[in-house]
Amino acid sequence: MLKSIQIDTLHLVAKLTNDQKSELYDLIDFGKDYGEGFKVYWNGNAVYKHIIHSKEPFFMVFFEPRVGTGLWTKSHYDILVILQQEAIQSKPAILELIFNIGDWRIKRMDIAFDWLIPMNQHFIWKNANVKKEMVIDNQNYYLYGERSENRAVVYDKKLQLKKKKNIDIPHEHLTRLEIRIRPKLNNLSVSATSLGWLKKHLDKFIFVENAAKLSRSLKEEDRKAFRALRRNARMDWSAYGGDSAKRRIRESAKEQSVDLFDLFMSHRMQMNMTA
Repeated sequence: MLKSIQIDTLHLVAKLTNDQKSELYDLIDFGKDYGEGFKVYWNGNAVYKHIIHSKEPFFMVFFEPRVGTGLWTKSHYDILVILQQEAIQSKPAILELIFNIGDWRIKRMDIAFDWLIPMNQHFIWKNANVKKEMVIDNQNYYLYGERSENRAVVYDKKLQLKKKKNIDIPHEHLTRLEIRIRPKLNNLSVSATSLGWLKKHLDKFIFVENAAKLSRSLKEEDRKAFRALRRNARMDWSAYGGDSAKRRIRESAKEQSVDLFDLFMSHRMQMNMTA
């Protein structure tokens, strides 16, 4: 059962004209004492000239990459804003000021789907060009391609909350599927009204909430192959019916998979940070 969906992390960037930079700097008081947990650095660091850092809610704004340390970055954007979930939801006033200037584009978006199921209940189809990396000492794992715009991590969220934050939750199980999207900047203005780009990315993932149900729907010979596949994603298909068995299992998994884009839209996630 799905518990919740949220945008966990968002990276936005913009390429500004000199006039827009001047306008932005006039709006921000870099000499102001904003209090504990909120820092403004006019001299920045070795990579960025100016930095704003807020701890709660967490967000960071990096202004103007320095020459010689990020020429490839400087040619694509002047400002990078990194936001975590609390800042995305609360929209701090200073971010509203910043987002009113320039054409902002999505550099990275992490979408978290939380399921009230044990880790071993789900199944994700892994394509041939995708690597699976297990985390030592637990069932958590990463899925990624060398040049792919999409990555995923699946982990025990209940265990993570207990270990990192000493938080106990009332649910017996909580498994998180986190989709990490890094789209091409030239194609993705945050002011765009269509979310077809997001559907394209989410549709690449075949996520089945109940692997046991999927297994029961397969023919006996395919069921054996599916059990072997769950034990070893790099299994030798020739011992289990070859490509035809692989195709049948993938088709069945696709039929029983959840539509991540439809779930995202049904939860009415707020996408436009500049609105």
